[in-house]
Amino acid sequence: MRLLKEIRDEIDALDEKIVEAISARAALSEAERLALVEAGLPSRDEMREKRVISRIIELSPLPERDVIYSVYERILGGAAGLIETVSRAVIVKNGKVLLCRSKGGDKYYLPGGHIEFGEKASVALKREILEETALDSNVGDLLGVVENSFLQHGKKHCEINLVYQAEIEDGEVKAVEDWIEFDWVEISSIDSVELLPIEMKKFIKVSI
Repeated sequence: MRLLKEIRDEIDALDEKIVEAISARAALSEAERLALVEAGLPSRDEMREKRVISRIIELSPLPERDVIYSVYERILGGAAGLIETVSRAVIVKNGKVLLCRSKGGDKYYLPGGHIEFGEKASVALKREILEETALDSNVGDLLGVVENSFLQHGKKHCEINLVYQAEIEDGEVKAVEDWIEFDWVEISSIDSVELLPIEMKKFIKVSI
């Protein structure tokens, strides 16, 4: 019987290859987009994308077909520059608001994450909080919507943020994922914090 460590080592090695392959594909997709623009053609070839998806479905084994299809939808969507839809939470306790940041970073954002296809925004938010903190939450009223565009690694991203009032169960808020961390920040000092997008601050202030 194979050792668990051996199996996990193989999975880690495959993950590295997958990341390398996706990065290489993204670079080729950008080169393809530039070539289309230089040729005076639309930067997005939807017929080509449909042929890619059809080919991937044919190549995919049946048990994993839906997962692979979803991955390629996200890959092609990213290459096409589609707008992302995100759920965010304003979680306030004792005059403090819960904020998230990349580990070691100084730019904050509200807890939350992407809404999956066919998923309700409030359900997505509850799932994301659980995945990031291992704590249960109650998602309340929709506070508002924030449109945002930004550059990340030289590439433009656009997103629509649905911002909800939420509560989290008692307990230490500790990040499950090792690349992020959470801080309780005094609402009275929120103007001195770099929170992105900055429009989120108005939802925090009305929650006092």
